[in-house]
Amino acid sequence: MLNFPEPPKSYSSVFLKETDKPLPIKIDPRTRYAFFSTIATGGKSLIKSCKDLHLSRFVCYKTLKPEFANNEIEQKRLIREARVTAMLQHPNTVPTYELSRDPRGNPYFT
Repeated sequence: MLNFPEPPKSYSSVFLKETDKPLPIKIDPRTRYAFFSTIATGGKSLIKSCKDLHLSRFVCYKTLKPEFANNEIEQKRLIREARVTAMLQHPNTVPTYELSRDPRGNPYFT
């Protein structure tokens, strides 16, 4: 018989625990992705079209704009966005394939 622990009174602490973990050591996306062009620019981030050279598929690469790249709060928001998006599965939701940091330590996801 399975024995499950009592659920927490507030699910927000469980949710944040899963989405706020630190990222691993930096990898170099320049060796993994062939960048084509910027396809969208938002208030604090930009999205580029590129090809994942390891998996031979086209993906969107989202990262912070240079003026927000060193802002720790914005970095945490981008990481949280990637993790929350990765939890969603729906035909109208774009999947998340990778979350990491570039050589300068800036987070990105595809």
